[in-house]
Amino acid sequence: MNQQSTSIDLEEEPENSDRESFPPSGTPDRSKRQSAAYQVPSTTPVIRRITSYRHFLPAAAPARERVGAREMGVYLAIELDGLDATEIVNLPKRVFPDTSLPFPVDEGLLSKLRNVWDREKKILHPPLAYTEEAVQNWFNAIANNIASVSGFDRPPRSWSAAYCNTVIPDKELARKPDVILIEDNIVPIDWRSVHAVAEVTSREALHSDMIKTINNKTYLMFSTQLNRRFVPFLAVCAKRVYFFVTDREGQTVTQICYHQQGAYHALNLIRIVVALMFASPETYGYDPTMGINKKRDIKTISCNGGTYKVKSTIHVVRGIIGRSTRVWSAIDKDKKSFVIKDGWIQKGRADAEKQYLEKLKGVTGIPTLVWGGTVQIHDPKDPERQRMCDDNTAWIRRGFSDESQYRIHRRLILSPVGVGLSKFTSLGELVSALRDVAVGMLMPPYLYFSYAYDIQRYTST
Repeated sequence: MNQQSTSIDLEEEPENSDRESFPPSGTPDRSKRQSAAYQVPSTTPVIRRITSYRHFLPAAAPARERVGAREMGVYLAIELDGLDATEIVNLPKRVFPDTSLPFPVDEGLLSKLRNVWDREKKILHPPLAYTEEAVQNWFNAIANNIASVSGFDRPPRSWSAAYCNTVIPDKELARKPDVILIEDNIVPIDWRSVHAVAEVTSREALHSDMIKTINNKTYLMFSTQLNRRFVPFLAVCAKRVYFFVTDREGQTVTQICYHQQGAYHALNLIRIVVALMFASPETYGYDPTMGINKKRDIKTISCNGGTYKVKSTIHVVRGIIGRSTRVWSAIDKDKKSFVIKDGWIQKGRADAEKQYLEKLKGVTGIPTLVWGGTVQIHDPKDPERQRMCDDNTAWIRRGFSDESQYRIHRRLILSPVGVGLSKFTSLGELVSALRDVAVGMLMPPYLYFSYAYDIQRYTST
């Protein structure tokens, strides 16, 4: 295990028992009532991650245990501790290559943008002021100018500063963003509706409070949009724009010094605007294998050569970095029920769970593996969007980070689908379930050790 990793499952024991635990002073005092964000299930030291604190979204927890914005910022700082954003100079072109855009972003396009680009001074016109409304108007004006000279229709999305002084009305997460990218005429607005966020400051460069805000809003988008692969984020300062892309491995960032003369920085900003406002949702971070309804709930999942209709969400792990495990109950075209498990697994362990399930096939109490594989997305380098490729975190940062930290987007289809004990339909069904529980509790411990030994021997060969 890499010593700098900030992601580890609660069930795992770290290689170095001297690692810092949470809270830093040691085992929490269980004689006093702790908030939901502070509870840990065991005293085993683990690498700190926000999902380890068993926090809840406000709507899912009692009022006395709800986690506020300030607390959430502290927890996110702990989760991201030691994970500095990877600086990639040409990040916009890596994330949004020419082949993923609806039209070329080049100097030919730039020269046509009379109200955006000063051809004599060779500089991009800045916003009229460094306020939320001015930045909203700046981005929208750039997009509208692009539409007028490119022959494309007005972009289907626009930037809005309507919530810069008030929280977005959301039953789970009420937070204030500066400027958000949303679909035109969409009602109502909540965090599921937000495609990207831009934070604004009149300072010349990024500051610590802004970084906390970026992390907080990124967390909100990942938590409410279960079909998110990565989150794009803009920080607009008086001298430059910082472009962040956050995925399950960490953050990447680049600086766009749009006050400098020359086409390079201007084209980087134009490329981001085109991708976010004109391109397909897959281009700016959504999973194309997941279908959503008007409320932006996950309704269908495509894999294993078919499409499954989602009946309910069973489990969701909140956080930014890590596996981000999500589990749904779904049915296929024949109305058969399955469990679909989705997560981002480190490269070296991508097949581990699938191998365990195959090895334990037929063991009582172990689910049956129907299918397991890597989620497929359209290859960003294919202009025809016909070729598919594995979804992972390597395509953005290849050559800029440790290859062992790459995460692969994996999916499992399992059977059967269990139901809660409280859902029994007859007394006989209840007694049968309780009998199975009793048998399981009385099963000799050596059977468990036997399974564990078999798995260990299998995976070490």
